[in-house]
Amino acid sequence: MFKNAKWIWSAENGVDTGDCVFRYTFNLEKRPKASELTVAATGRCFVSVNGAYVLYAVGRDVTETETFYMTADISRELKKGVNVIVARVVGGAETNGFALECDEPAVASGSTFTVYRSTAATRTDDKTVFNATVEHRLAGVHTPEFMSDIFKPVTEGEPADTVLASARPAPLFDAAKKRGYDKIDGGIVMETEPGAVYPRFTVTANSGDKIEITGSLGSRTLVYVAHEESQSFEFDEPLYGTLTFQYPSTVKLNEAGYRLVECGAERTGLFKCDRDVVMQLLDKAENTFRLCTAGAFTERPDSRTITPLDASVLASAAVYTLTDGAAFLQNLMNALLDALDGKPTWVTIDNRLYTLYGLSGLGLHGDCAAVLNDSDLRQRALQATVAYLETFDGESESLRAETDGRYNIDTRLLACALEYSAVTLCCAEADALEITRYDDVLTARKAQCESRAETLLKNGGLTTAGDLHDDRANALAVLSGLAPQFLAGDAARVMATALNATPVWESAVTEALFAAGHAEWAMKRMQARAAVLDEYTLPSDYVGEGEPCRAAAAGYISAFYRAIAGVRYENGGRRITITPDLSAVSRIYFELPDGKLMGKINRSAKNTEFIFDNRTGLDVTLRLKLNKGIVTDEPVKELELKKGRNVFKF
Repeated sequence: MFKNAKWIWSAENGVDTGDCVFRYTFNLEKRPKASELTVAATGRCFVSVNGAYVLYAVGRDVTETETFYMTADISRELKKGVNVIVARVVGGAETNGFALECDEPAVASGSTFTVYRSTAATRTDDKTVFNATVEHRLAGVHTPEFMSDIFKPVTEGEPADTVLASARPAPLFDAAKKRGYDKIDGGIVMETEPGAVYPRFTVTANSGDKIEITGSLGSRTLVYVAHEESQSFEFDEPLYGTLTFQYPSTVKLNEAGYRLVECGAERTGLFKCDRDVVMQLLDKAENTFRLCTAGAFTERPDSRTITPLDASVLASAAVYTLTDGAAFLQNLMNALLDALDGKPTWVTIDNRLYTLYGLSGLGLHGDCAAVLNDSDLRQRALQATVAYLETFDGESESLRAETDGRYNIDTRLLACALEYSAVTLCCAEADALEITRYDDVLTARKAQCESRAETLLKNGGLTTAGDLHDDRANALAVLSGLAPQFLAGDAARVMATALNATPVWESAVTEALFAAGHAEWAMKRMQARAAVLDEYTLPSDYVGEGEPCRAAAAGYISAFYRAIAGVRYENGGRRITITPDLSAVSRIYFELPDGKLMGKINRSAKNTEFIFDNRTGLDVTLRLKLNKGIVTDEPVKELELKKGRNVFKF
């Protein structure tokens, strides 16, 4: 813990203060066997010792009643002779601060630390880190005043390894033995395991030599500038896919490797059907899902940021594919609610439409109501959603997005559909939880949405506002139930002809076409999209780190489970309904992640066979969309699955 450390910052302080780099140099007669470093900061903080990244410190708790700290053993990075500790701390708070202390050797932040203005956005490009020149040096440090100096371990507030993601170092490959990589002209190529990888290496080089590392997925290149003859280094930014190290002939690469961050929960769910385009997109969506869970939920929280929309899509996919999918969903829902309460979290709420999506029946809140038997969390989510609806005005011009010829976003219809979805979910949850105090406000809000929809769904159901024809807005109008059944066909025609949706909404359009009874249109749309997408992930411009509009491309996973296999959780996970859509496929196979429910469906010219293995102990209902062998738009028969093997032929 902190005994001698002082909170320090540059003499210039406040919201206009940029990032600061703190530097401290000291001598050691010998390297200690153990050396515990403790760091806390008001903003994100990255610490390196002798050029090696050692830890990340999370920002100060906004309640100002406690501060999270992070510890690391830095004995491996220390050496006999001159040692340098460098910390880059993100500024921008009204009061900024940084505290560091080490037990052996005795180091504590204070007036002996030098501070520099960070001149680049990323630590690896910031020359002040290793070449802290005089012109970048600031006037000095001072001690900010804080309301409290109560400290709390970061692992209590934000665990590093959870079902969201886990981190582990891969072995460093010995360059001298030429194992673990392939030599190329001017460098090496190294295969990696699936997930986010943080390159690490040891080199002998001249000061100023550059080592460039590129991942085969995405377009990012990381650059390291050597600052002394021999050094070890690990990047704090992820790459994906095969790594290519390139460097001049003056550099000797002694060791190279990476630290792997991967989804920490086992993938056990399975879906298959007999349409190639579905399986092609599903394969890409699963790659995107794996990379996004690794990139967005690591203990390297510089990249730990995600919108409620992306979080909703990942959580929904996790429910159908991961053993710990329910825990994944629960963690994300809590993170969104914490963000709404003003607590530090990795879910961002600056985009009001994305936040409303997370609170709607289409997002995290909807999945929580369907999957989680957690009345406390569901009550908290209900209260937060009702409160958020009070601040949300679907008529606000501030929600109107500018169109630039590429994105014809009908924001009013989009907002109305999400608002309607959130309101109808709250009505259902209030009934299920026997809460009546929201009845009046929800009834009024629902009527407002329906009234607004009469204007938005104009011209006999073109489902456009103004002159816009927006496939994504039409999709949400159908999925939310805002578009009445008699208008769903008109909405489907817009979705089939307008290709405005970015990858963030594409799976929603596909699912809505199924819901509107146009499975073949959905198939044609998927074929058009699949033809132009990247070979590995969705979308083609994916660059990782849980960025907005990236993770949501994994939405095909849950869309296929729900729209084709027709599997849905209900009533807090106590009930499962299966309503397969056989209008565009003939064979379906699925397994839920816990292995307790399997379904196999084969449709031939003579009959359709349904085989289920039910070991869930839940109420499981099969809803058939078949009438005398002909596929129907609506279910015409319901069958309750008994425990064990169930076989039906029609």
